[in-house]
Amino acid sequence: MKQAPRPSGKRKTGRSARLGQWGRSAGLVLAFETLEDRRMLSADPLSRADVGLLKLGAASPLTATSSPGGFTPTQLRQAYGIDQITFNSGAIQGNGSGQTIAIVTAYHNNKIANDLAAFDSYFNLAAPPSFVQVAQDGTTNYQGFDSTGSFELETALDVEWSHAIAPAASILLVEANTSSFNDLVLAADYARQQPGVSVVSMSFGGAEFSGQNSFDATFTTPAAHAGVTFVASAGDSGNPGLFPAYSPNVLSVGGTTLTYNIATGSYSETGWSGSGGGVSTLESQPSFQTGYVSQ
Repeated sequence: MKQAPRPSGKRKTGRSARLGQWGRSAGLVLAFETLEDRRMLSADPLSRADVGLLKLGAASPLTATSSPGGFTPTQLRQAYGIDQITFNSGAIQGNGSGQTIAIVTAYHNNKIANDLAAFDSYFNLAAPPSFVQVAQDGTTNYQGFDSTGSFELETALDVEWSHAIAPAASILLVEANTSSFNDLVLAADYARQQPGVSVVSMSFGGAEFSGQNSFDATFTTPAAHAGVTFVASAGDSGNPGLFPAYSPNVLSVGGTTLTYNIATGSYSETGWSGSGGGVSTLESQPSFQTGYVSQ
């Protein structure tokens, strides 16, 4: 993930001004992780995605009889024991049933519904109970498209593999108008307030900046809403990590490589050398880290 430059210039006051610190008026944007290169299944019916855990190699043309590289959804659920998770003494399967995953990305991807359908068809997955795609204000008035295609890839990765891990969960895709922090936070704010949403996934971040603490309140459960978990990518450039992953209200997620022995069921996992992290220079240490993380 590329880091956005820290805002500069005179400091404004008020929430709208704080949003503008990383907004379009300052010409600053955040970047999504560029973790995978692959062909969209809907783009070529004779192609198959190079599917891996998190980091994938360069895609190459494959024939209709080829098998995809990497792990299948079933293998990943087995490797992490997700298929063994139950609640209420086994009465409820831990497959996401009754939950909604909100995914925040940038720009409009007009192929994602077809891509998800092709992904599900290839891996014999049922469609999610509900798949809703909206702009950052909850309408279908989409404002921008990504000419490079990199954000489309990120959207496909997030949507398809969220569904693969929690196949019975509904999916709400909220597409920010641009990749500015302003628009992305507005999209996250909309996502967290929607009924049934229990997790908000945010694959974006930038360098820490003065005033970032004022955004921490956005990454909390709204009043009278069931609990919401916020997750964000830690970055791909080691220490320092990125905000909003640095927020004490956000679960920071780093990149790993999984080695899985299908025959024995054993696996090992290692973090990437560039996986983001470190101690924030601006956020206060939350109480739940006391005794575990040293400043």
